[in-house]
This record gives sequence, structure tokens and C-alpha cells, in this order.
Amino acid sequence: MENLRRAAAKNIWLFLLCSIAIAAPAQEKKVESLDPKAVEVIRAMSGFFQGLKSFRVDMHTTVRTQLEGAPKKRTAKYPIAMQRPNKFAILVGRDMKGVTVVCDGVHLCQYWPALESYTLQDAPERMDLIVASGERAAYGMEELRTAFLRSLTSRDPYIDLMRTVTKVAYVGSEDIDGATCHHLRFSGKVTDWDLWVEANSRPLPRKFVPDYQKLSGQFAKESGEDAAEEMQSAISEKVTFEDWKINIDLPGDLFAFTPPAKARKVFAFFQDVLEEDESDYALLGRAAPTFKLELLGGGQVDLTRHKGVDVVVLAFWSRWFPQSELTLVILAGLAASYANEAVAFYGVNQGDAQGEIREFVDGMRKDIAIALDQDEEIGELYDVFTPPQVVLIGKDGTVQRLLLGWRTNLKELLKKDLDALLGK
Repeated sequence: MENLRRAAAKNIWLFLLCSIAIAAPAQEKKVESLDPKAVEVIRAMSGFFQGLKSFRVDMHTTVRTQLEGAPKKRTAKYPIAMQRPNKFAILVGRDMKGVTVVCDGVHLCQYWPALESYTLQDAPERMDLIVASGERAAYGMEELRTAFLRSLTSRDPYIDLMRTVTKVAYVGSEDIDGATCHHLRFSGKVTDWDLWVEANSRPLPRKFVPDYQKLSGQFAKESGEDAAEEMQSAISEKVTFEDWKINIDLPGDLFAFTPPAKARKVFAFFQDVLEEDESDYALLGRAAPTFKLELLGGGQVDLTRHKGVDVVVLAFWSRWFPQSELTLVILAGLAASYANEAVAFYGVNQGDAQGEIREFVDGMRKDIAIALDQDEEIGELYDVFTPPQVVLIGKDGTVQRLLLGWRTNLKELLKKDLDALLGK
């Protein structure tokens, strides 16, 4: 288990960097060039997926590694099914890396075979949040491909795919397993990738190849040059999508899943790692850093005004970390439940553009005060590593609790802590 924990810690770093690759705030990028023909293909593919009611496809992956001079090749097949508005399934076998994600429209189950553990929660309303649940859970290099799937199922695939792209080129026309495809090359702030899309009336992706060279450079800053060189030489990946079936009636049993009898139900994978990090939080028991921030829609939050009056809940979030929305929905529900109590709830956005924040919040259809930490200076004061991150502050102005990431019992944990701080 200790080896697993150490591996998890390393993989969490890789996950975070992969998330940055596709989920970095929009204002950080500088567009160099967008080939009009490539943009036309991307728009066609995006519009096509927006109009799909259902699909089935087999995702085949080939990952080559070379660690300590020993080359290895790992192949896997992931059956995927989607039916709008919120049924989804991606199945992972016992010896495969990753997380099975199955949503029947009522409940979302994630099962990690390697850990013999699963989580269970209410089904999100949107498809991209369902897909992102597996992305958030797996912690591995496959997150780039999962993020690509999430983009295809988002409300606007074009905007989601192009969010951090600085350059896109049309490479040419190529044959992929008998299908003529457009070959596109994307360059982003942290990573590059190549994509092949069918050149016909069904612009379906057929092949996806990420390039980890930039990612390894970022990894070098955090872990040292030796680790980066190891990572760069160790990983190459190819993803192909085969046997597409679109807009067909899908049987209900595709979206039914029962975890094995030996599987253990948990609230979050590597929950012990999260709890250990939370207990080591440097601000616990100390005076919460004070701040003033503008609120979305007008007004200002001044933390000092709540001291001696309110318990304060701060949820640091960014729209490009998908579990942020689930966290904000929980907070909005609690804010309504505690409307007559001495509790103040704030979603503290980390660096997104105001127009995007407004669109995001309006899409949630939930009421919660949003504070604008445009330069992420307050996030730095509170040691925000990656959103979502929830901090509870007592009426005395001291930090009482830190909750990292997403877990299925977040509502119950917050309610228990709030009631205790309110003396209930």
C-alpha cells in the first residue's frame, strides 16, 4: 500500500500537469496561427458532436514505455457509450489502467479495478461532467485522451477544444484504416497533439496522438531534470477510435453496472492521501489571511467584516477543473439551506475571464456569490494547489477545515462541520 501511495503522489503531479495542458485559463494563451482549413474541420466535428443523441465506439490505446532500459508496450480496448442527456459508460478491465465510469441517468458509479474500490453519487445533469469524473479519478497520463472525450461531449466542443490552443495546422489528407482523414496538428501552452478526423459527412475522430515533450519540460521545473528526461523517454501514446455507431437506440443494460462483491465503497480514491494532506495544511488553526475581492455582478467581499459574525466557506475554483462545478452546486444548495444562519458562502474563482465566469455560473442555474481572484493572489495566500479546494473559517477568524478535491460525501462533510461550528 505504501508503494501505491507513493505512486499515487507522483501520478497526481502528472495528472495536474495534464489538466493544465487542456484546462489552463484562456487568458494565458497567445494565439500564433490558426489554419483556416484546420479550423473548418474542427468546427465541423464540433457541430456534428453537438447534434449527436447517442454513440458507441471502441477506444484502442497503445502506450509504450522505457523505464530503466526496459521497453514495454501496453495495449487496451475501452468500450464507450453515450446517450444524452446523461447516460454514459466507459469500461475498464481488471488488468487495464484507469477507472470504469457508468452513469444510468440517476446514479454515477466509478470503479477502479486496481484498487478494488468504487464511488457512487447522484448523476450530474451534463455529459461532460460525467466524463470528467473518470478524468479526475484516474490521475494518470491517459488524462489527455479523457479530456479530449470530455471536450467532445461539452456544451460547445469547439470552444472547449480550442481553449488553450496557440496554433493549429492542417498537415494533410491521410488514410487511417481505410478511411480518408484530415490530419490536424495542435500546439498549446503545455502540450501538443495530433488528431485525425474523417473527411466525409461524418467528421468523426479516428486517431489521437499526444506529444509529451512540453509536459516533461514543465515536469522538470517541479521534479528535476532527471525525472523529466525519464518521463519524456518513457512515454509515447497512440489512441484510435474504431467501429463508430451514431444516433442509434442503445440498450439500457449498457449503462448498468454492479461493482464486484469484493469492491470497497469509498468517498474518494486515495482518500487517505487527501486526508493526510488536509491534516498537514499549514493554515489550520491559524488566522485566515484577510482579503478584499470584487464580486461578480457588483459589490465586494471583505473577509474582516465576517469576523465575530459569520462562519465563512471559501470554495476556490476554476471552470477548467470540471469538478469545480459539482463543488459549487453543493455549496449553492447549502447556502440555501443555511440562509437564516450565520454562514457566508463564496466561490472564489481563480483567474478565469469575467465573461466566461458569467457564462459558466448562468449555465449552472444556481445562486452563489462569486468572488473574483483574477491574479490568483488570494489563492496563493490559501495555498491553493489545484481547484476545487474548500476552506472553512470559524467566527473567530481562524481556519478550521480544508477539503481538497472532490468527494461524493462533500455535502455531508460540510454540513457536519458547519453545524459543529454553529454549535448545533
